[in-house]
Amino acid sequence: MRLRNALFGACALGAIGLAVLSGCSQKGELSHLEGENFNSQVWRVSVHSRSVMLADLMKKHRLLGMTAEEVTSLLGRSDAYFENDKFPAYHLNSSDSCILAMPIDKKSDRVLQIVVSPAGCL
Repeated sequence: MRLRNALFGACALGAIGLAVLSGCSQKGELSHLEGENFNSQVWRVSVHSRSVMLADLMKKHRLLGMTAEEVTSLLGRSDAYFENDKFPAYHLNSSDSCILAMPIDKKSDRVLQIVVSPAGCL
């Protein structure tokens, strides 16, 4: 399936090797991701299925602004590390070479950004 405007596009930050997904980028930035329907239970137990569910996850769930608790309820406990133990982070493949992370605002406890690291790993 192809990403549409409802999805977050990617903006590469090459100097630090991140792709930050935000609501204001170009249509189809991640359109190369064909995939499966997002399934929370499969996400939790099958790391190798996550990258193919990512587009549908982004389309169906507005992760920006979610609380850390809401993210954990949807995706399960973090299984990766990104800058801070309090940021939800998930491996997107079984080789641990690609991570989906969500930096959290300390005051509001809400997701500030959606990050895929390193940039281009998908």
